Amino acid sequence: MRTSKFNLLKILLLVLIGVSTLISCKKKAKDIIIEVDPTFGQYISAYTSGMVSANSTITIRFTMPAQKFTKAGDELDDNVFKISPSIDGKTYWVDDQTIEFKPTNPLVSGEIYTIRFFLGKVLEVHDSRFEKFDFSIRVIPQSIDVDFDGLIINGKDDSITYNLEGTVRVADYTSIEKLTKCFWANYNSQNLELELQEIDLKSYRIKFFGIKRTTRSGVVHVGWNSENIGGSSGGTAQFEVPAIDDFSVLSAKVVQSPSQYIQILFSENLSENQDYEGLVDVDGLSNLKFEQDGNILRVYLPLEKQGASEVKVFKGIKNFKGKKLEHDYTERFVFEDIKPGLRSLGKGTVLPTSQGLIYPFEAVNLKEVTVEVLKIFENNIPYYLQVNRLGENYDLRRVGYSIFKKNISLFDYGVVVPNKWTRFTLDMSKFFEADPGALYQIKISFNKKQLLTPCDKEENSNEATPDDNVTSGNDYYEDYDEYYYSDDYDWNERDNPCNSAYYSSSRMISQIILSSDIGLLAKKGENDKILVVVTDLPTAKPKSGVTVKVTDYQNQLIVEGQTNSDGIAELQLSRTPYLVTAIDGNQKGYLRVDNGTSNSLSNFDVGGFEVQRGIKGMIYGERGVWRPGDTLHITFILEDKAKSIPENHPIIFELHDPKGLIVKKMVASNSPVGIFYFPVPTDEQAPTGNWRAIVKVGGAVFEKYLKVETIKPNRLKINFELGEIPASGEVNAPIHVKWLHGENAANLEAKYEITLSKGNAVIPKYSQYNFNDPGIDFETNTYTLWEGTLDANGNSRVVGRINKSKSMPAAVNVAFKGRVFEQGGDFSIDLFSKTYYPYNKLVGVLAPKPKPGMGWLETDADQEFSVVTIDAKGNAVNSSQLEVELYKLSWSWWWEQLDNSDANYVSRNYDKLITRKKISTVNGKATFPLRVDYPEWGRFYLKITDKETGVSCGNIVYFDWPWGYSKTQADRPGGASILAIATSKNECSVGESVQLTIPGAENARALVSIENGTRVISAWWVDASKPTNVIEVKTTPEMSPNVYLHVTLIQPHKGKTNDLPIRLYGISRLVVTDPQTILQPVIQMPDEIKTNQTFDIKVSEKNGKRMSFTLAVVDEGLLDINRFKTPDPHAVFYTQEAIGVKTWDIFNDVIGAYGGKLERHISIGGDDELRSQDGDNNQRFKPVVRYFGPFSLGKNDTKKVSVNLGNYIGSVRVMVVAAYEGAYGNAEKACPVRNDLMVLATLPRVLGPQEEISLPVNIFTMTDKVKNVTVKVKTSSNISIVGDEQRSVSFNKPGDRMVYFNLRVDGTGPAKVTVEASGNEVKSYQTIDIYVRNPISAVTRSIDTIITANGKISALFSTFGIPGSNSAMLEASVMPPLNLKRRLDELIQYPHGCIEQTTSAVFPQIYLDKLVELSSEQRGNINYFVNESITKLSKLQNTDGSFRYWPSYNYSDEWSTSYVGHFLIEAQNAGYNIPQSILNNWVNYQRNAAREYLYDASRYTNSGLIQAYRLYTLALAKKPEIGAMNKLKEQQLDLTAKMRLAAAYALIGQVETAKALIQNTPIKFEPYRELSFTYGSDLRDKAIVLETLVLLNDDSNGFRLAREISNSLSGNRWLSTQETAVSLLALSKMSMQTKERSDVNLRYTINGKTEKITTEKPIARSVLQIKEGNNNITYENLSTKPMFVNLSLTGIPPLGEEKTFESNITMKVAYLSNDGNVISPEQLKKGTDFKCEVTVFNPGVRGEVKELALTQIFPSGWEIQNTRLESGENTTSSNFDYQDIRDDRVITYFSLKPNESKKFSVKLTATYAGKFYMPGPYCEAMYDNTIASYKKGGWVRVE
Repeated sequence: MRTSKFNLLKILLLVLIGVSTLISCKKKAKDIIIEVDPTFGQYISAYTSGMVSANSTITIRFTMPAQKFTKAGDELDDNVFKISPSIDGKTYWVDDQTIEFKPTNPLVSGEIYTIRFFLGKVLEVHDSRFEKFDFSIRVIPQSIDVDFDGLIINGKDDSITYNLEGTVRVADYTSIEKLTKCFWANYNSQNLELELQEIDLKSYRIKFFGIKRTTRSGVVHVGWNSENIGGSSGGTAQFEVPAIDDFSVLSAKVVQSPSQYIQILFSENLSENQDYEGLVDVDGLSNLKFEQDGNILRVYLPLEKQGASEVKVFKGIKNFKGKKLEHDYTERFVFEDIKPGLRSLGKGTVLPTSQGLIYPFEAVNLKEVTVEVLKIFENNIPYYLQVNRLGENYDLRRVGYSIFKKNISLFDYGVVVPNKWTRFTLDMSKFFEADPGALYQIKISFNKKQLLTPCDKEENSNEATPDDNVTSGNDYYEDYDEYYYSDDYDWNERDNPCNSAYYSSSRMISQIILSSDIGLLAKKGENDKILVVVTDLPTAKPKSGVTVKVTDYQNQLIVEGQTNSDGIAELQLSRTPYLVTAIDGNQKGYLRVDNGTSNSLSNFDVGGFEVQRGIKGMIYGERGVWRPGDTLHITFILEDKAKSIPENHPIIFELHDPKGLIVKKMVASNSPVGIFYFPVPTDEQAPTGNWRAIVKVGGAVFEKYLKVETIKPNRLKINFELGEIPASGEVNAPIHVKWLHGENAANLEAKYEITLSKGNAVIPKYSQYNFNDPGIDFETNTYTLWEGTLDANGNSRVVGRINKSKSMPAAVNVAFKGRVFEQGGDFSIDLFSKTYYPYNKLVGVLAPKPKPGMGWLETDADQEFSVVTIDAKGNAVNSSQLEVELYKLSWSWWWEQLDNSDANYVSRNYDKLITRKKISTVNGKATFPLRVDYPEWGRFYLKITDKETGVSCGNIVYFDWPWGYSKTQADRPGGASILAIATSKNECSVGESVQLTIPGAENARALVSIENGTRVISAWWVDASKPTNVIEVKTTPEMSPNVYLHVTLIQPHKGKTNDLPIRLYGISRLVVTDPQTILQPVIQMPDEIKTNQTFDIKVSEKNGKRMSFTLAVVDEGLLDINRFKTPDPHAVFYTQEAIGVKTWDIFNDVIGAYGGKLERHISIGGDDELRSQDGDNNQRFKPVVRYFGPFSLGKNDTKKVSVNLGNYIGSVRVMVVAAYEGAYGNAEKACPVRNDLMVLATLPRVLGPQEEISLPVNIFTMTDKVKNVTVKVKTSSNISIVGDEQRSVSFNKPGDRMVYFNLRVDGTGPAKVTVEASGNEVKSYQTIDIYVRNPISAVTRSIDTIITANGKISALFSTFGIPGSNSAMLEASVMPPLNLKRRLDELIQYPHGCIEQTTSAVFPQIYLDKLVELSSEQRGNINYFVNESITKLSKLQNTDGSFRYWPSYNYSDEWSTSYVGHFLIEAQNAGYNIPQSILNNWVNYQRNAAREYLYDASRYTNSGLIQAYRLYTLALAKKPEIGAMNKLKEQQLDLTAKMRLAAAYALIGQVETAKALIQNTPIKFEPYRELSFTYGSDLRDKAIVLETLVLLNDDSNGFRLAREISNSLSGNRWLSTQETAVSLLALSKMSMQTKERSDVNLRYTINGKTEKITTEKPIARSVLQIKEGNNNITYENLSTKPMFVNLSLTGIPPLGEEKTFESNITMKVAYLSNDGNVISPEQLKKGTDFKCEVTVFNPGVRGEVKELALTQIFPSGWEIQNTRLESGENTTSSNFDYQDIRDDRVITYFSLKPNESKKFSVKLTATYAGKFYMPGPYCEAMYDNTIASYKKGGWVRVE
């Protein structure tokens, strides 16, 4: 940020003291402009003056530091400005010599302000007359000018709809929102929709939409008025809309800029490819050029014209339907004289001495110019380059001043011809003597007196005007961008050279130059070295012996050296470089080497794995997906070939959950092993989705996404190896399924679904050709491919057909999801993807390469494209029906980032056909020419279609004008500096040689640099003076896995004979393989394992090499879920590396680098977008995973590891991942785990009370010895066996049998089911741990009783929950009851975890011991919970000290920031340890926010309360912001804000101020509830007020409020988490301050058992021992005060008694089959796939509804199909903020705008047989239970 520029965008002028302000010729009394006393120049060097923008600030710059300066940004308390008319605003210090007044609101358009600055208040002045400095400014009068293009047809496919388009210009900057309100338009009595798009600060494109033609003509009426933006101008226009089928000329006009042409507008789109020569005539001129764009025809003249002309349009012109123009059209124009102007001929900064100080420029209609030269001193150049790139003009007055200024007659330098641009050349050496190493700014300008044709009252003379104000050696330089506006300024006259508004800086020349022969190039990799190359610009030869200095941003020397004979210096860096300076005698060169200025690489294929700081890393896990509750075994391999990371250097590991919360942070020390292990246990309730592992080392950061989902391991091994899919789409492949332990899976049902999406066609033999078509938009769709039954051996064939549709792409991605269903209902899954080519024939296209140095294909020349037609195997085939089409594309696409493909863009924008032709291939090949003629240029869509098959391919190609045309390089995104180099091969082995071919030029030299992802391996010069130059490059081991051959071709600046830039560069990738980088681990272990058997695994390296390794033994049922592959480090570390070397040079900044014709281009990069993925979660399946290592093996060593897998049957994969000093490898072995007798039982993931379920049990025998098997089932007490507990089964031969048992669920909580099988003295067992969850939530009901002093009361109460779920808590107090148990339970058990709810759950607990007696266990639990919450909250703090609402948010929540800080301070005061850095950062944020706060009563954000709470927390932290408190005190605040602010004053000891603030304020509350901002309510506000009343000792109001709050807590009403927490907090503080003892002494008898509770604290609690049903209780008050008793009963209501309820939102639930038909979920067959769709609608009664949570709990017998595990599945994640998928439920968080609905779909499978309860879904606003919808549940069956 350049603060010292005085915000130059806002200040239009800073005037030197001594220059008098001009006075208008026609002054009114109020328009008098104050003339400034020039003697003030001794104190003031500059001030805002003249014509300024309405958004300007007013700035004073002193000649010396001010004595009253404090620090930059501080507000001045003294009123140092007096302005008339009065302006509200504030005054700030910019620096010690600058003061700035910032108006609160924009200045009034056209107003003249007189300003008095009290100079004596900030500077000591020697004379009292300098105490006050008077000056004036005038605000630019706002105005609107509109230039309409006319009625433009909407597009190719809509010929009856027009848009009215044009350009809007305003005199002064304004916002689009305000400007939009200045316009109106209607057509056929309908208002038209308007769109404005900003061109620059004062120009906009305007468009009115939807003008539809009818059978009758009509008129569009348009009007505008600038009053809304402070102006007074306006206007109207009308446009006739022709009737449908009326083909005519609508209008014609002359366009003068940027080039002269005639625009003719037709009523309909014109026929493409028609020849307009002879059909359009302009004064009989020949060589007209035409450009057709829809209904627009542009006519370019061979020469620019002046004077009157006539254009004729003849009847032969055809529209897009072939209809001809019925009438001739004639229009007369006047081509106006070319307006006076200047233009620079060359871009750049560095001027070689061979060119001398010769400066060329062009002028038109000028007789004279003013030349000014600013010198930027050599010692100031580093400071200049801190804020500028070489050649930029920012903040120059800090680094230089004017040394020359003179008016120069152009008659002395050439012939001045009216209306003709003429070239003039200035020898600047005659004006000043240049110092080597200094920079100079050349400014050439003109004014009214210097026009060739004088304005009125100006003298007509060819003599030069006097050198007014010509000075040199000034101590101050004006570097503002706007020209001085005198009082005749009129924006409406901005194109009139006789008005001051014409003379803006954009019409003048300003250019920085450096006279030097030094050419500089630098290369820096990731290895802390910089390679500097110095050349001689005139000859292109390297310069030896040149001193090279490298400095940092602060201009401190890092390293110094000298160039060798090749002009190269390689220097070691100790910190980040910023500037390279080369010194050769008295010549110097400068090169900025920061990250943003390196040469563009976007035109080259240099992407890949990015090497960071010279090191590589790989993160891997032991599997592809985990369950919540599992341990993640994460390992990191570090490659540091340069040994840049010292031993014991920290390696930091972080694991982030899907919400962005850091779950685990670990630190390891670097060691020679090179492999680092980070085990992370997760919680069973951990969120599901995409987790992120991050490793940080040596400044490099490595990431890997990990899936955590509610998976269950496969029990079946599915072998479905599908080959290539034929073009017919027929799938016919064998499938074999067996149990993991090896037994064939006989007679099971199986099913495969597929999801189709657009793929990528890649043919290796034709890798240069493109076979894809960016114009095809292919919708993703999913359907069943095959369903069938396996035979007795587990075999079948998957037979199906992929549905083919029209316009399929050349390649389709097919995502397969297979499921094989066990007889018990459970299923195993198989997920994988294939690429499918749906055509027997493919078409590929190869575009021609641009000429060397170009990034585009030239217009006006035939460009030869190549086409191949091949079959699916890549063999050449002939095609006789190829159609070639070329379409013009909208330019805007170039700047857009596309989604998955170009299809949406292309389908919208290829509405202009340029050419269409037929071609054929012979032997599968053909070539064809394409030609685009000037003035056409831009992006084009080339489409080639085989009409026989329908397959198509396409390319986006770029055509542009050849060099020599007037369009500059800045208009072309291609790149003018590209060098087309080539290698003899793209891949080779170490030791082989490669030929590199380099195009050359006369006397040219080429710097060849071999670069990889880390550094420059080598660099050398070669002669490149031949047209083609071939050099040999020998490959070495350090070039593996790939290098980049980077060639920089440099031509001599002196005597260059071609139009190529003096520097071109090209980059080519070379893949280099090295066999020495491969390790081959060997695994020795048994081929079969028994359950509970300990076995040994031995690991060695095949060739006896050293290696480090990890060993994992993992259940294949986990690995097969998504076909996890053993990690392959060699593939990772030797994958294609991205280039890691940045290159900078100054050659683009050399004047004449492009022959004076080309400028630098805009570079658009092409980085791949990182894709995020999601996951899911659950927890009863114990993973069979064993992880060991890392270990180190010496040469010829073997490592033995002993393993025991426990009671597991199935199959495991043993995986070894190895690494050692740049060599890598892996190995794997699968091994079955089985016994002679095995048992596998099947149960759902969870169960629910009262459910009935079938328990299928698979019995396997693997030997003939086991004939008769007895199966027994044992259960825990909450599950009953219905019927037989034991069954017998017989075997004739080894195999498997099924037996079934029936279970009934009686109670909730953890449960166990054990199945035992025995036979022939062989036993097997399986124990399943399963949780019986409540499908509906527990309910708490309260019974309140008041017992008089010494009174006695008896009562009867009944439990209401299902058996086993009932409990009761007794609370007794002398204060109104708080229902403490229920309210605390609600806070702790609330299922959603935003920052407010996390804070609310823990906040009251820090004071809980002040209210109630706590046992040591309870204290321990509270301490643990509070500390865990502090840790969790700390992870939600942003870098600026604020806190965010959800972990995934990246912005702060103001209320939550104060709320969390409030809790942290109170917790610290209560004795908890709070990291000081958290509090310090929070305090800094709060203080800054408090100072920057501006009160705005019009905004409904409760901003006053937010600020008051912020100030309260700062006061609580003993860091009060008294100034902000005083400012807020003066605002109109509501009761709650006043009370919070009063509390802040009370905390800092200003009690009287606090009382005065709330004096006479009624303490009244209206019911309300807030869904965002502060999440408030009237109860929350009561608690806030009570806190203040307690601080102010206002007992009367305090006790009244306390009773109201207590009543709310004690009742059965719903409360938000914040209401509960703040209420309990306020009551706790009141209790702490109450001096009177509150002894509780109560005796109670329940069901005949008597207990007594006593305490000195406000509340006594006791857990009651109750029985199911009716209970009798007697209370006896043993104290002399009334006693309040609250009895809290908790239970789970009987299933099916929920009520349907809707309030302020509606919810619809539908169950649909896979084909979309509505089904009933009440009774489903096992294996049925279906989906549940929930639609939530907001009718808008409560406005936008935020923070909604939709909870869907599904029956235990249904399985949720987690589509996040399936590739290619659209999860519609944009519909919600976050979605958590658990074993039995899906929770979705989202918001709804008024009248918005959202649909959420969950795929399900009826899986387990039985009777299950289905709770109804419910959706609720988390802060308002009046916004909710509940559906009744019911029982369902699966059969």
